[in-house]
Amino acid sequence: MDLIAALAREADRRGHKLAISRKRKPRGLYLSVSGYRCVLTLKEEDERIRHVVTEEERRRRKLYSWQRIPPEYDTVPSGWLRLDLVYSRHSRRTQWADKGKVKLESKLREIIREVERQAKAEEQDRIDQQQRHAEWVAAQEREETARKRKAADRRAKWEAAMAVARERAIDDHRRKVFGAAVDAWDAASVIREFCDALATSASSEGEQAKVVARWVACNGRSLSSWVACFGWPGA
Repeated sequence: MDLIAALAREADRRGHKLAISRKRKPRGLYLSVSGYRCVLTLKEEDERIRHVVTEEERRRRKLYSWQRIPPEYDTVPSGWLRLDLVYSRHSRRTQWADKGKVKLESKLREIIREVERQAKAEEQDRIDQQQRHAEWVAAQEREETARKRKAADRRAKWEAAMAVARERAIDDHRRKVFGAAVDAWDAASVIREFCDALATSASSEGEQAKVVARWVACNGRSLSSWVACFGWPGA
């Protein structure tokens, strides 16, 4: 109890706090440094001494041959205290203990400084982790931006290709329509000349002219309708 009280005074002197947690895990004694908690365990170390056979053990051994052999060593309290610091970082553990004439009370400042170092290391780990996370988020954002840019480029190229294809299709259609119109014009001209030649032949004299005149009279309407289908004015 004196050791814990001395540790609490030293922690308070350096602006820290020694407390006991009953609800929050881990439960027990802890040292709080700048919001960082370091669990402390204080216990008495055991000591192994050679076992001394008692009279009772001798008597039982004589009465019961099956009685098990007594242990070679016994574990007894040593009177020496040991303080363990358990860090949240990597589950590390540091120990201090009474050793000969050197007692734990003389190591209180060293214990506090060690917790302060661990608190700084914990804070640095947190900063590093935040930085790594920020870099990861930035990398993800860059990848997403690059992906969107590639998608936009592909879309723009596709739209440009579609515009070119549309223009080519319109040009092809215009050429086909124009070619069809020229062919129709040529056909209509040929038919018109043919009809004019028939009319001229029918207006002449002779038996052949009469035959042509009768043929024109019978088929002239069909020829006119066929020529009109080309859509040329005056056909």
